[in-house]
Amino acid sequence: MRTLSDSQYDDIIEISQMVDRNRRLPGEIYLDIKSLIDEVRGMSHQEIDALDDDRLFYLTTPLNELREGSINLPDHVTTRLRGPKKHYLDFVKSDSSDDSKHKEFRQEISEILQNYRSEFELREKLSSEEILDLFREWKSGTGFELTCSTLFNRNNVGVILVPGDNLKAAHTFCEDVDLFLLSEGSYFRQMVEDVRKGTVWVGLGHVRLDGLNVVETAFISGMSQSYFGWLEIANYTSYGIKSIDKEGVFDVTIEKVWFNQIGREADGQKHGAVEFEWGTHIRVISSRFTNVTSSIRFLNSKGPLLVAENEAVNTGRNFFQCDKCSGEGILVEKNSMEQYGQSGTNKLEDFINIFNSVGTPDHFIRIRGNRARTDGSGNGVSKTGSFIILGDHGGGYQVAEDNIGVSPGNVGIGAAGGHNIHIMNNVMYSEPIKGISNVAYYSYMEPPDQNISCNNHVSEGNRAYWFCFSAACGSENTALLNKAYSPTFKSFADYCGLVNEEINADESVLEDPTLTEDIWHNF
Repeated sequence: MRTLSDSQYDDIIEISQMVDRNRRLPGEIYLDIKSLIDEVRGMSHQEIDALDDDRLFYLTTPLNELREGSINLPDHVTTRLRGPKKHYLDFVKSDSSDDSKHKEFRQEISEILQNYRSEFELREKLSSEEILDLFREWKSGTGFELTCSTLFNRNNVGVILVPGDNLKAAHTFCEDVDLFLLSEGSYFRQMVEDVRKGTVWVGLGHVRLDGLNVVETAFISGMSQSYFGWLEIANYTSYGIKSIDKEGVFDVTIEKVWFNQIGREADGQKHGAVEFEWGTHIRVISSRFTNVTSSIRFLNSKGPLLVAENEAVNTGRNFFQCDKCSGEGILVEKNSMEQYGQSGTNKLEDFINIFNSVGTPDHFIRIRGNRARTDGSGNGVSKTGSFIILGDHGGGYQVAEDNIGVSPGNVGIGAAGGHNIHIMNNVMYSEPIKGISNVAYYSYMEPPDQNISCNNHVSEGNRAYWFCFSAACGSENTALLNKAYSPTFKSFADYCGLVNEEINADESVLEDPTLTEDIWHNF
């Protein structure tokens, strides 16, 4: 193997990324290797031992293709990394969110790699004896320990991946390790399927998984008790991270992940940067979403579910939707959302939508301390959308409190149905947006359906300075202040516990002319 001088290292990384970008899809190479394994397992031991060099090198074309442009770390470096990797793995699995500790552990590993990078080696073609050793392991059916060590940089704690490595192959063949650390750089057209329970995927420095708009999803299926952190996932056609399993997906953390340009031509009602169905104890925290078809979607999932301290710009159809979620501990808190243009095939509908979801009497679904705004132009914004919709098609035990909206769309916060829906201490401001801005707060069943519960709506301590400039309030030509709306009489079919006089009372919604777009900064 040829070692690298320190001055060559950055060039080699660039070459590795170029090879990765232009070679066949990593998934295709992986499938060829799996086919080769099946072929070898169909041979007898005598047939394997009798293979000549020409036949060996022909058979192992996909293995050499996988290794092309990748980098080998000397044994003493992987040994030196064992302790820091073990400490970091233990730390991540402790569920700590201490940023300084995360940074400390990652920096320690990065510094070791930096200090020894002049000793890194470019991988070369496998020798005949190395190939035969792999074939014997495959034939034995005892696992892939040698295969993992031959193809990737591993020790008994985890794997260090470098640009040019095949992530799907690493995940499959390195089956006895939980920690996958991705060194700085770009990884192109990668997809990891059936993510193994308990695996940890962490970036060291700026790590970018780029689907180049030809791969659907970066990580898909499985992934219970897994962790994803410090990664950028960009240019995937449908999803960034997705898991749907009726048997249940549980205990997944997505932290400090940047989802960028996900699903640019996809329907945001069916696709999104993060999607879990049948999940529980899912956390999406301190992450970033830009130009996605939808940001976060939970379907048929049970609490605890946490979406906290994320940032989004051009969130797609929704920043967050809970569709038929239930249980304790569902919290959407301290997220910041902005919309300046349309992403995906849908206009922005609701920044936050709680659809047919039920908390508990002691643990409401809480939408707390978030902020959202558009640029006020109406560009890419639906004429029927809102900042927050509670009780959409029913549900119950939901509260929106301490949220800030600045020209967020047609409605600020709406209670569109459901029972025990509380809207408390929110602040909404809207400029007149022609054909779009309607009302700051509302409570009524939409659409009216006698089979859906709609009662016990509560509105207290809210403020608004909101201009309607649409046919919805009869103000197509002249903007009018419109702070709140409910049915006029309790006898109306869409009555849910508040009549118009009650929701417009000052103790429910105070009209506050001191409010301006500067409330955005009270976050």
